[in-house]
Amino acid sequence: MKRRLFLSILLIAIILLSGCNFNRTPSESPSVSDATIESPSSEPSLDPIVTEIIPSEEPVLTVDDLYTKFHEAEASEDYILALGYANQIMSEYPEEQRIYWLKTQMLISCMVAFNNELRKTVESYSTDNSDHKDFIITFKDEYSKTDLSVEWPFIHDYADGQINIVGSSGTELSSGMGINDYREFRREVFCVQGDWVYYINAEEGYSLYKMKTDFTSRTLLTENEVSNLNVIGDWIYFTDLSKDEHIYKMRTDGSMQTFISDAKCSFMVVYNDYIYYADADSYNNLCRMKADGTGIKNLGHNVEVISISDNLVYFRTEQHELLCMTVEGTDIKKVVEDESYGNFYINEDSIHYMTIEGNGLTIYKCDKLGQNKQQLYHVDYKINFYYVMDTHILMSVRYPDRMECLVLVDLNDTANVTQLKDYVSNNVIHLKDQNKILFMNDYTNFSWLILNLADNTVK
Repeated sequence: MKRRLFLSILLIAIILLSGCNFNRTPSESPSVSDATIESPSSEPSLDPIVTEIIPSEEPVLTVDDLYTKFHEAEASEDYILALGYANQIMSEYPEEQRIYWLKTQMLISCMVAFNNELRKTVESYSTDNSDHKDFIITFKDEYSKTDLSVEWPFIHDYADGQINIVGSSGTELSSGMGINDYREFRREVFCVQGDWVYYINAEEGYSLYKMKTDFTSRTLLTENEVSNLNVIGDWIYFTDLSKDEHIYKMRTDGSMQTFISDAKCSFMVVYNDYIYYADADSYNNLCRMKADGTGIKNLGHNVEVISISDNLVYFRTEQHELLCMTVEGTDIKKVVEDESYGNFYINEDSIHYMTIEGNGLTIYKCDKLGQNKQQLYHVDYKINFYYVMDTHILMSVRYPDRMECLVLVDLNDTANVTQLKDYVSNNVIHLKDQNKILFMNDYTNFSWLILNLADNTVK
């Protein structure tokens, strides 16, 4: 039924666009051919037939006059009107061969105008209400069945206020892998923007997918081997390991894949129209370039992990020092005196990092300049992964009996510890507005799970 309705609408549109035929000058009086023909009466008239010739008040339009009107209509982008004049010229002056080409142009212009209106309609639907996206997808599918070509408008995957502005630093993207294992770092990486999750699918050759946070609308964006995922607004920045690890970008709908640079990066963060990366060809030296690949600048220091916040670049060196500097590479400072291991996380007003202490590992919190240090949690076991939120810490802990599981610690009551024995993960994202944690479970071939922080249940 839906398909029949669509095709009916489409047929009407095509008839309206291609069937325009003006046999008179628009907006002028009808010709004799347009007069109403009355049927003869039953009683034949006995009056003699009188033919009265009434002089026409309409000026006779020459072919030049018609061409003038044609071009005026074209210039005002009234292509339907221009098409009418083209038809009139063809009818009255069939020897004018050039009008056939001009009519073809107007037919194309009509279709373009129709397509533009269609684009505006789709864009308005997508802007007004995200719920219309399902309708748009269905409409696209039905339209494609007609074998007609249309350039579909790009649809944002986020609403106002949901756009990522930091990309892969801390709360938007995380992984348990360090930079020295960067060929594995690509595994399981994902980030969230708006209602969409963008993730690298290890089960399908590290291809890139997106889906809704409720696990619907799963969409393949590229089959290429993707690493270093960054999602900033309408663009996805990544390195393509199937293309010599070069840097690319594409729209969040998978379109407009564009080459940026042949630099090989072990770690990459996009921030304020710049790409900051560890150059794999120079011992992971910290560099930056403009988002278009130009203006490469060496910022010094061999780095392992990068994060950016408030125009400061935070990074851990190979000596496990946690340093920061301006985005231009100046004013270098040591943030913490401790040796830092694993990922560190930059929040709005704090830094979280982990150090080795005694027989185990300790997670600390300090301000963004390294001051006001406080211990959040210590465990006498190995922490393979940790993720710090405002109210909880989620850790992947390996115990002496080699059992590994996720452990959830309530920061308001650190004695309140929950073991999630059936789950292990190296990558999580906190869905703050839902008070939930989205993660992949390594125990079950990277299946998707939701941890509800309200009651610590997993689905």
